[in-house]
Amino acid sequence: MDSIEKIRSPRPIPIVAAAVEVVVVLLILTVVVVVVVVVVVVVVVVVVVVVVVVIVVVVAIVVLVVVRTAAVVVIVAVAMKY
Repeated sequence: MDSIEKIRSPRPIPIVAAAVEVVVVLLILTVVVVVVVVVVVVVVVVVVVVVVVVIVVVVAIVVLVVVRTAAVVVIVAVAMKY
């Protein structure tokens, strides 16, 4: 009788099912969190790279303009001297 009552007892199955469900939910949440973190890191890296490229381009343009202006000033000064 004891073995039949143990087989019919509904206690272990819901506990196991609940434990499996909790583990599955935790795994899914872990995967979601990892994916979100990776996406955020990639977006931050892309934004930083774009900002650095824009800064480098702006600095290069400013340097070119300053060098060109200085060259024109030198050429005009030399031309006025002679």
